[in-house]
Amino acid sequence: MLKIIEDKNFLSKTNKKFINHVFSDCFPFYYRKSTDSGVKDDPFLSHSVINRPEVRKKTDPKINSPYYKDVVDILNNFTRKNNITYKEIIRASFNFCYANGKKTCGWHTDHDFPHWQLVVYLNDCDKDSFTVLKENNKTINIKPAKYKGVCFTRVKHRMIFPKQKERVILVITFR
Repeated sequence: MLKIIEDKNFLSKTNKKFINHVFSDCFPFYYRKSTDSGVKDDPFLSHSVINRPEVRKKTDPKINSPYYKDVVDILNNFTRKNNITYKEIIRASFNFCYANGKKTCGWHTDHDFPHWQLVVYLNDCDKDSFTVLKENNKTINIKPAKYKGVCFTRVKHRMIFPKQKERVILVITFR
């Protein structure tokens, strides 16, 4: 059963200061040709903090970024405030999407096993650039807002690409 938690007031001052750093000239993003939803040619930029286990080789490090502790702090602030316990962070990535001529990425789940997903909106993007969740042919639109966290259980979802501005989010999956 789908569970959704939205929270606009969980980030600490330190978290917000770190988020400002994400928008500095010193934070690296890397070009990706497409999302992992199976749709080709829907480019975006990403900074992987913890690589997906599905694509990580056994010899690859799990932690892929010096910003790991900052991401864990953001997740811990959300989960503590919302009484969620977890044992493992599966994946964490900063995603920078922009108007690329595409309307949406494809419907997908991030993993083939039960998990939670936290999406933290890091900026005020186009109000039309929302996240859509789908369960039992019913869709739920999640409106973006700077510093808003949206956490949901494993469910098909997709993102609507921005039409004008960029959309920068932190995505963390955990169980």
